[in-house]
Amino acid sequence: MDLAITSYVKALTPCYEKFKQQRDWNVQKEKPVDTAPQSNKAKALMNSISTFFSDAVQVFGNSHNNPCIPAKELNPFYNCFPNPEHGEGGTIRKIFIDFDDEGEDGFPYLPNLPSSPTLRIDPEDASASMSQDWTQPREEGLLQPEDLDDQHVIYIRTESSESEAEDQFLSWDCDFFDYLDELGINRREFVNTLNEVVLQSHRNSRVDELVRKWCLECGLDEVLGEELLFYMVGKAYIYDLEACQNNFRKVSEDHVEIQEAIFSQINKVSLCDRQCFDEIESFIFAYCENNVAPRSINTLKFEIQFLLLKWNLEWETIEKLFGSLHSLVQVGPHKTILVAHRGEVNSTLEFGELTSLSKYPTDGVLLCKSHWGNVYRLGGFNQNLIVKVIALNKWDCKKSGFDSWNDDVALEIETHRILSSFNHPNIVRFEAVTQDIYNLYYYQEAGTELFGTVEKHRDRFWNKWKNTLATSPRDSYLTNMSPWEKRAVTVFRGIFEGVKLLHENGIVHRDLKLENMICVCDNGNLVGKLIDFGVCLRFGEWEKNGFRSAGRVGTYPFMSPEMAFNGREHLAITNKMKIQDYETYDAAKNDVWLLGHALFGYSTGVLLWSEISSNDSRFTVATCAQFHEAPLSWIKKRKGLRYLARRYGPSRNEMMTDKLIDLLEKIFTTEEKRLTIQECLEHPWFQQEGALDAKYSTKVTSVPLTPRAVPAKSF
Repeated sequence: MDLAITSYVKALTPCYEKFKQQRDWNVQKEKPVDTAPQSNKAKALMNSISTFFSDAVQVFGNSHNNPCIPAKELNPFYNCFPNPEHGEGGTIRKIFIDFDDEGEDGFPYLPNLPSSPTLRIDPEDASASMSQDWTQPREEGLLQPEDLDDQHVIYIRTESSESEAEDQFLSWDCDFFDYLDELGINRREFVNTLNEVVLQSHRNSRVDELVRKWCLECGLDEVLGEELLFYMVGKAYIYDLEACQNNFRKVSEDHVEIQEAIFSQINKVSLCDRQCFDEIESFIFAYCENNVAPRSINTLKFEIQFLLLKWNLEWETIEKLFGSLHSLVQVGPHKTILVAHRGEVNSTLEFGELTSLSKYPTDGVLLCKSHWGNVYRLGGFNQNLIVKVIALNKWDCKKSGFDSWNDDVALEIETHRILSSFNHPNIVRFEAVTQDIYNLYYYQEAGTELFGTVEKHRDRFWNKWKNTLATSPRDSYLTNMSPWEKRAVTVFRGIFEGVKLLHENGIVHRDLKLENMICVCDNGNLVGKLIDFGVCLRFGEWEKNGFRSAGRVGTYPFMSPEMAFNGREHLAITNKMKIQDYETYDAAKNDVWLLGHALFGYSTGVLLWSEISSNDSRFTVATCAQFHEAPLSWIKKRKGLRYLARRYGPSRNEMMTDKLIDLLEKIFTTEEKRLTIQECLEHPWFQQEGALDAKYSTKVTSVPLTPRAVPAKSF
């Protein structure tokens, strides 16, 4: 408590060092100063300190004109004060001004930066004397000089209780309080949080200016109040208002950590001025909020040049300050600088922290070849790991723009590290990254690729199920799941849960397909997991209610029509397609579409369609002509996934129950009607028991883990 109020009072005056000099002069007043100029200087110092205490009395002491004064009111923020000592006629509060003998300016929340500009005292303008300020009548609330036992303490006598003072403060007719009421944020919780959390932690010096203005003027207008709200919770009051309404204190505590990260990073890069950071922060927020994802680093670099010139900074300073430029343009400055402060990313390490090359082997059993290099399964003690080899010369070509391959290795590793920090069972485990002069080695958990599972085992499951159906009532497959479909429920529940984790944390995968999903055997149970995060995209808090995106990425023809024809209206017309929005699409809903495609392929063993076009009748039938330019022309035609499955034959149709068909049809629809990932998991198909019978259980073996360049039309 002492530290909090000490910092606060110091923030109110840049002249406390002068006061220390005046105190020393006063103690030695029996020793007169030799020269007249020195005496004048001392007198000026005395006058300036007098002005300071006069101002302090207005804020902290008693005044008939200021309703925040009589009761310990300096301060509605009463918990900033030390515990009271009781004396005659009321409660005596001590405000400690702990002057430092070494002359440091004592800003624990603003190291190495100029003092707060809140109070400027000019000795030439000071008119009151020290003796006059300290001889006010006792009934005014300020004690007499003989009552003082320490020159470093301001004593304030108060009569009211803390709760009465707080109630009086909260009762002020204040535009900002009205604004809090409109937002649904509790006034008392706001004041308590400001007092107990913000004013006792690292904070922007602007907070002190706004609080002082609030106390002096008995109110705060809506504009300045919103500024104070920003410094307390960031932009959560705009983009996550529900969290602020439910637990304002928790949101503020989270933002305090961001402020600590800001101050730490400012020190690391020796940024000259906090105002410089504030301007950079505001510009980056504006850039991110006014541009649809994915946002370009190069565009930001170009547009921020005027600020770099103004503050005489290099672009490398921005990179060192925030750590990851990819993260900066995707999620904004606050989350990025927090991750950099925690040491989770490092601008000087392209692929993050590297493990010793001697700890893991660099080859093993060859599984397949990818664009970047070979993929091996390790042996011996590392048999549950695979290693992806990335040729550094190919990576250099990618960075130079000579390689147009979608996957970004550095971004994939960074995203995988972030996802691994959640320890989610449906995200493939990240192990390590090592490097030599030729290659990068990327180690992760091994498993069985779902594409290979279908190739190896589906036909055998169908043959057994066919024999079961031969002795069962006709059409029993419509309600009874085959062992293969039970397996699908088990594996894909994990896959959907993994995607749910991504979406809850503002990440979309954008390339979900059977080749990018694996299953592992965990204590005899199959667990579905996501792999390959090379084209993942992260979104900021301002995009929480809609992951609007632009551009086409992933694997055709698995992507949604909204992505396929994004910015390509002329191609949509050529293909007799009609999309609601050609400018942007919901990237999260695109992920759901991709999952539907993978689930159909796993269940039937065939590709649903080969073209995203009304010219491909399979696409039109499966989507019930919802994307056709003339849907009424199909109104009397047979369509739907069940009809299409029957056309594929019994081995496809009779391996799918009606509940599975219903789930898929609610996925293969227009964006506004499509289920979210949470709604998919709540669908009746996922609520069924998906445990596998022991006789149908299959030993999990290793198959290639990287996507094939061209998706096959049939398994």
